[in-house]
Amino acid sequence: MSVKIIEVRTQKELDAALLVVGATVRCMGDGHFVLRGSSSAELWGSSSAELWESSRAVLRESSRAVLWESSRAVLWESSSAVLWESSRAVLRGSSSAELRESSSAVLWESSRATASRFVAVQIHGSNCRVDGGVQIQIPDITTAKLWCEWHGVPINCGVAILYKGVGDTYLSPRGGDYTPGTIPTAPDWDGGKAECGGGLHFSPRPSATRRYASSATKYVACPVRVKDIVVHFPADYPDKVKAPGCCAPVYEVGIDGKPLPMPTTTEAAS
Repeated sequence: MSVKIIEVRTQKELDAALLVVGATVRCMGDGHFVLRGSSSAELWGSSSAELWESSRAVLRESSRAVLWESSRAVLWESSSAVLWESSRAVLRGSSSAELRESSSAVLWESSRATASRFVAVQIHGSNCRVDGGVQIQIPDITTAKLWCEWHGVPINCGVAILYKGVGDTYLSPRGGDYTPGTIPTAPDWDGGKAECGGGLHFSPRPSATRRYASSATKYVACPVRVKDIVVHFPADYPDKVKAPGCCAPVYEVGIDGKPLPMPTTTEAAS
């Protein structure tokens, strides 16, 4: 089912669009918008916005935003933002940001930032430019071990527990079967060549699977040998990896990663 996209050009239109369940709201033109509560929107063109509370935004083109409180934003292209309080941003392309107080940012590609003295700035790659702040240079995540360390995934006896978001019948959005008690393998394994397709794909925690399975109703823990995990760098999707399959039976977990009881035969049949 396709996602409904609603384009708005005024605050009144934005307020109405945010009430539509499941819709993606795009702020267009050169208007100024205010997002509050847990609202989310995409900013396009030369639009600008103020983000408050736990609101979220994706900025594209030459859009601009000011972030307050615990709001979040992802900046692309030549967009820009000013961050205050505990707000946070991820910068990509040639986007830029000014960071103040306890805000933080993660920089990729050729993005740039100016930060006050105690702001934490994570830097990926050598093309980012940062003035001030507490700069943390992140090494290139090119191995499975580094990927697990970066995402906080424990490795025990050479095995990492990764996760998959699935539906009520334990099928992934692409039809992979992750029924608890089975050991899923990829019939189309490509040796790790392509970032997408050609294998089984995994996330570092249950909540992260929702980026790829937004309609997931169940979560499955998947034991995978670290030596089988393929990491792509640079990656379009750095928060997922692929492998030819699992090395032990998968089991159902909650959104917090804690194991759930195995379904009975009757429950499984229903």
